[in-house]
Order: sequence, then C-alpha cells, then structure tokens
Amino acid sequence: VVNFTGGDTWVPSLKCVKRGGTILVCGATAGHDPKEDLRYIWSFELKVIGSNSFYHEDLSALMDMIQAGTLKPVIDKVLPLEQASEGLRMIRDREVMGKIVVTP
Repeated sequence: VVNFTGGDTWVPSLKCVKRGGTILVCGATAGHDPKEDLRYIWSFELKVIGSNSFYHEDLSALMDMIQAGTLKPVIDKVLPLEQASEGLRMIRDREVMGKIVVTP
C-alpha cells in the first residue's frame, strides 16, 4: 500500500495489507498524527517504510517500473486544462480513486 495522505487513511491502510505486506508512507496531507492499533503491525508482520521521493534514483526507479509495466498508476479522470481547478476540488473532497491527469 502506498499512503500519501496519512490522517484518516492510515488505519484503513494498515487493515488492508496482507500478512508480510509493506506500507510506503510518502506524505501526510490529511494529518501527521495518526491514531492506530500498533498490534496490526506486528500481528501481520507489516513493513512500514517512508519515502520523500526527492531522490533522483528513487524517482528514476519508479519511472522504470511504470515503463516496464510492473507498476501501473490508477488514473481516475482525464480533464482538460480548463477544468484543472475542478480536478483539485475533486482531490480535496476525496471524490477520486487514483490520479487525475490534466491535458493541455
């Protein structure tokens, strides 16, 4: 699981990872002080790692995975540039599952 938002998405992220799974934490836009039952981490032998994705080699590896087809980003909506503010609103209001792509 990749969790970019933190906050109220943290506990559902813990609960949906299979035994031995990994949670990659990349941000906390919805809150940085999550409340969770830590037993999920050791009971299901989870790995929790963090990444600020600012390192060139990490971003390059991510792009290589996408190009190779081993990681496919989920695109929820494709919007024209004129509707970019609507796309931001949809993200803010959590109306999308995945990414919004804005085209020129």
